[in-house]
Amino acid sequence: MTGLTFSWQIFTQHIMPSLAPHSGTLGKRLAAHLLRRVTFGPSRAEIDSFKTMTAAQAVDAVTNAAGFAPPPDPRDPANGSTWVWGNDNTKNSQSSGSGDYLRHTYLTGWWVDEAFESKPPHIAQKMVFFLHTIFATDHHAKRSENQYHQMALFRKYANGSVKTVARKIIMDNAMIEFLDSNSNTLFAPNENFSREILELFTILKGPQIGPGNYTNYTEYDVQQAAKIFTGIKQENRWDSATNRDPDTGLSRGKIYTPHHDSGNKTFSSAFNGKTITGSNTEAGIHQEFDAFINMVFDQLATAQSYVRRIYRFFLHYDITPDIEQDIIQPLATELLNNGYNMMAIIKKLLKSQHFYDADDSDASDNVIGGIVSSPLEFFVKTLRFFHINPPSETANAYTHYHDFYRDTVLRYILLNMNMDVWSPPSVAGYNAYHQAPSYSKAWISANTLPFRYKFVDMLYSGSKLLTWGSIQISFNVMDFVNSTNPVNISDPRTPSTLVQEIVEYAFPEALPADRFSYFKNDILLGSYSDLEWADEWDDYLLTGDDTVVKSRIEKLIRAIIQSPEFQLM
Repeated sequence: MTGLTFSWQIFTQHIMPSLAPHSGTLGKRLAAHLLRRVTFGPSRAEIDSFKTMTAAQAVDAVTNAAGFAPPPDPRDPANGSTWVWGNDNTKNSQSSGSGDYLRHTYLTGWWVDEAFESKPPHIAQKMVFFLHTIFATDHHAKRSENQYHQMALFRKYANGSVKTVARKIIMDNAMIEFLDSNSNTLFAPNENFSREILELFTILKGPQIGPGNYTNYTEYDVQQAAKIFTGIKQENRWDSATNRDPDTGLSRGKIYTPHHDSGNKTFSSAFNGKTITGSNTEAGIHQEFDAFINMVFDQLATAQSYVRRIYRFFLHYDITPDIEQDIIQPLATELLNNGYNMMAIIKKLLKSQHFYDADDSDASDNVIGGIVSSPLEFFVKTLRFFHINPPSETANAYTHYHDFYRDTVLRYILLNMNMDVWSPPSVAGYNAYHQAPSYSKAWISANTLPFRYKFVDMLYSGSKLLTWGSIQISFNVMDFVNSTNPVNISDPRTPSTLVQEIVEYAFPEALPADRFSYFKNDILLGSYSDLEWADEWDDYLLTGDDTVVKSRIEKLIRAIIQSPEFQLM
């Protein structure tokens, strides 16, 4: 890393974290901070469009209702049609379309492209991914149609109630397939789903206080919940109107009543000994589901678990005692009382003094620059910031879906950074979002950091490293520097301006003088003086020969992308 040791910010304990609204206009630094947290990476023009807004105006803009509308369906490049509604009865035939093993990656690529193309900036795609980190499933373990309908479910309720998501996920075909709900019957109970909906998806365990007793629930509760979920079956007729959820229109599973345990289910003292009346009718079984969800979501511990997840995903992983008292607890009570509308809580946090590190005398000690970018965020923000566009779907759908997103982005770049998007390593999800004490620092290791460094060289060459093949994109730094629409650098002839206008938008915090000097004098100029750089720039404009200036700017941008500051957000 150009002679530097990768280090982490040291965070001091916050004094009186405050949910009071942030006042005044954001400016570039705070606008960039907001956009990095609610999108997968902003451009300079997007930061500039938000810098004159107040926090309230900016948050309202990135959470407006229109932005949650579903995008156009994905298309199979083999035949140009969508398949996610089951209208291709020969979907596994190469003669009519791609096999499902390809469509899995096409679908994930379509989702990543939606994250890349999100304009104007909006929180919707980040919220879909946030819900995926909670209700985690492995897309390799389910049909691509099921994966799409789960993505659409998350999009549908990204601006709604997480309690409703938990209720809908019971009958979600992808979850049924992933956690073996098909095999949970009256005759052979399967506890996979009942365990995970308590342990991972909703209330969480809490400290263990005895054998089989985890404070928030017990092993007995897992067993009783498993009885409630007996008789659920996967439905793979996506084109059938009879298996659609009445609220969403999305595909859902079905209930086979002979396999359902129709007896009453009584829970432990963790749930006040509540009894849920059993049923042997489909309507009655759905009422059992409703009663179970109401029972779990009536617990304050459930609201607390979701607020802590929100905090760690959008703000910072370190929840101090002060933050627990002044941020988590009041928001958990509010979440419980508002019917689990997470967006109301998220908006309050994003508008708060605490989110902008403005609730104490140190404006850089807690939130801003406090999260390591995931491989997906690192990839998307690099391309968006430097205006490197993916191959056009319209011009060549096969290159777009297969060569770029499938073979380059998903199976090569992101996997080498240890992220299989929409396929976390376990049902608990991606380690960086839940595993203490490292959290987001888990993205950085001796194996993954070198590949982040090499990424910029792949962009320059347009080729994969350590293996053969094109990456389907390339980065000409002169196009970025000389762009007039949008303007990325106002005066590349002046070294200080050239460096400043990249780092102030690309980095979460302003650079100290010695670090700025490193990028300007050691990296960009090398043996040149400011005047000599200006002469070289004039010669380039006069002759068109960019040999000198291009090589120096490439060195600068390489150092910026490889820097510790660029890994943070």
